[in-house]
Amino acid sequence: MNAIVIFSAFLQGLGIVAVVVRLHEIIVTRCGGAFCERCAVSATFIAGVLVTMAFPLQFATGIVIDLRHVFLILAASYGGWPAALLTAAAAAGFRIWEGGVGLEAGLAGILISTAIGLGIAQVNKTRDISFAWLGVLGLASSVSLASVFLLPMDVAMSVLGTIGLPLVLINLIGVMIAGGSLNKYRSRVVREEELVRDTATDPLTGLANRRAFDVKGPEMAAAGLEKNGRYALVVVDIDNFKGINDAFGHASGDKVLRQVCDIIAANARADDLVARYGGEEMALVLPGCDLTRARNLSDRIRASVEAAVVEIKGIRMTVTVSVGFTVNDDPDKKFLKVFEEADAALYRAKDAGRNRVEMALAA
Repeated sequence: MNAIVIFSAFLQGLGIVAVVVRLHEIIVTRCGGAFCERCAVSATFIAGVLVTMAFPLQFATGIVIDLRHVFLILAASYGGWPAALLTAAAAAGFRIWEGGVGLEAGLAGILISTAIGLGIAQVNKTRDISFAWLGVLGLASSVSLASVFLLPMDVAMSVLGTIGLPLVLINLIGVMIAGGSLNKYRSRVVREEELVRDTATDPLTGLANRRAFDVKGPEMAAAGLEKNGRYALVVVDIDNFKGINDAFGHASGDKVLRQVCDIIAANARADDLVARYGGEEMALVLPGCDLTRARNLSDRIRASVEAAVVEIKGIRMTVTVSVGFTVNDDPDKKFLKVFEEADAALYRAKDAGRNRVEMALAA
């Protein structure tokens, strides 16, 4: 096997890797959530292993050079054990269908690469795979060459002598390029997710910010009306918050605000929207929530805040909140109007002495 043939195989293999990585990016971009991403990884790695096995460089009958081990060794690290096992099953099924001399050696090689890939994924559980770990994976992908010893010894030694070193280099470079491309794509996705999260999150409290509330609030309200025929809107304001800032400083005020927001978030459901609306005022949109639950939630938030102790500059103290809420079942009523009703109920609670819950007056 001359250098030109080996170089042609190398370029062919890298072309397949590039196409598969691009396919992965296209599929993942249309996905939502971790499960969908895992499915996309499985699908693209299966496609990669099948394409590279379908267009191999023939060495002898039943013995071929391809980049199957690049995908087999990477599958577990990027897609978890389901992707690893599915990719291995696809490779094994193709190899059995192909048949020919060296079938047992081919299946053994697939098993070796899959097992090593799973083992390395267990040792290195971080989502980001470093350049050094890619090097380890690249070298490990050629351990499967040991499977040639299932062939007659003279054939095995001939195979190793002819393609051993080129295959090690092709596998190493293939893993580095494929892994590097996947890492780069992952980093871009993470940056985009962080950017979206930052633009929708209040940095002090970790709650949704005003912008997110203005966008998601009406959407969640509409969904609640469509699915359950109603939604609730709750507005919470910390009592005498300006006095805390004036007496103890803004850093202490921030500590109080964070504690109150944590309590509010802990009392909400996962599908509720909890936002810092502005200053010391928080707002909640509760899709499908009825009057009883809205009142109970409001009372629970008020009581939980009152019962909590916060230490400021060595002084243990408590704070209170006032709460206004309303439940809307009218699809024609604007979201802003519903918010104004809840906000008016909040100020009635303030005027009535604070540390109270008030329901919006009937229109």
